[in-house]
Amino acid sequence: MLFILLFLLVASTALAKVQAPALPGAQPISSKDRIYTGDQSSNTITVINLATNEVLGTISLGDSRLTNLLNPQYLRSVNSHGLGFSRDGRFVVSISVASNSVNVIRTLDNSIVSQTYTDRAPHEAFFTADNRTVWVACRGTSFIDIIDGLAGGVVGRIKTAPGPSKVLFSPDGQTAYVNHILSPTITIIDVSTRTVVATMSDLADKFSSDMMISADGTRL
Repeated sequence: MLFILLFLLVASTALAKVQAPALPGAQPISSKDRIYTGDQSSNTITVINLATNEVLGTISLGDSRLTNLLNPQYLRSVNSHGLGFSRDGRFVVSISVASNSVNVIRTLDNSIVSQTYTDRAPHEAFFTADNRTVWVACRGTSFIDIIDGLAGGVVGRIKTAPGPSKVLFSPDGQTAYVNHILSPTITIIDVSTRTVVATMSDLADKFSSDMMISADGTRL
């Protein structure tokens, strides 16, 4: 299964990046833009020049598909899955579901900045507006793990409904939205205080594995 992340690498004076399709008036695609794709079978991330569709190279996070073998001696990442980016475009975070690992990659040279092990079955994550802290939804628990993306390590935890599946932030970075695979709810969290402030209930099904937020922040 292939997961694709698109963002713009532009001058440091440009507007902050957002996690949704750009609003009208956004800058056109240029040779500085990149697509990052996470592939669960090869445990790699492929980097593509968006302007030319040229594959620039791959970042290896682990060996190719390991079937059902995952012993304690294997220390690399397995099931490279969700991708998220920092708003300044300097970092990409890669979630590996089977090995419970979070890798932060520097986009300037595609080097690994940090690797952190989380609670069970991390799925999707994004950086907060500080371009350093990463919030990770751990499906096998009832928690969001908060990670220092640069230094590595879990620095906090927020309790949610069972099976949190993805974390998205509002365009202003002040509010986080968490969906779940074991609860028909959306948990709404104040980012600055890391406290749950509201819950959207009565979704059509309890298995909500993915979501997006509109660029203006008004719709999920």
